[in-house]
Order: sequence, then structure tokens, then C-alpha cells
Amino acid sequence: MALCIFDIKLAPGLVVGCLLANLFPITTSSNIIDVLVGPLQSALTALLLYYVKPRQLSILLGTLLCGVVIGLEIYLLGFSVIGLWVIATTFVSEYIIVELGYLFFKKFYQTFKFI
Repeated sequence: MALCIFDIKLAPGLVVGCLLANLFPITTSSNIIDVLVGPLQSALTALLLYYVKPRQLSILLGTLLCGVVIGLEIYLLGFSVIGLWVIATTFVSEYIIVELGYLFFKKFYQTFKFI
């Protein structure tokens, strides 16, 4: 997702990748929900990451959306009994990943003069 901060044209690939990852293997009925919710959440997060300024706010909002949507999905499907904990840990892990990705790609793009 961190790549969407730099170029929104990368979002369709990430959304399709999410869709494909959620399609296989279809072993439970919860995968059908993943196929619908995952790509939609990825698309909304990509839009937030690209269009919201300043960057720290976009990262915070995008990862908060992920934490709430995916955390609620995990909780409501019965994979966890502690809803708020799942939402919080999903948000924190996503925030760390996107923030580190942003810092890495920012340095990478500056080093190789892409931006």
C-alpha cells in the first residue's frame, strides 16, 4: 500500500493482487466475504493514501480504515473473541508496515531520482 502514496496508478495492481490472494484457496464461506471486503478496503485505503495531505494524516487514516474494516471482519467472522484488540493490533501492524514502506520508498525514489 505504501506505493500508492507516490502514484495512484499502482493501486489497481494492489487491488487485483488482494482479490487474487483472497480468491485462493476458497475453503470456507468466509473467503467469499474476504473477496468482497478486501479489495474494496484496499481501494479505499489507496485513495486515502494518495489524496489526503499531509502524508502522516493519510497514513494514519488509511491504516485506521484497514484496522477497523479488517479487524471487524476477523471479529465478526468469529476468528477472535476480543474485537477491540483485533482492531487495535491490525491497525498498529498496518501502520508500522505502511510507515516503514513509505520511508523506504521515499529514500529509494530520491536516491534514484524517480520523484
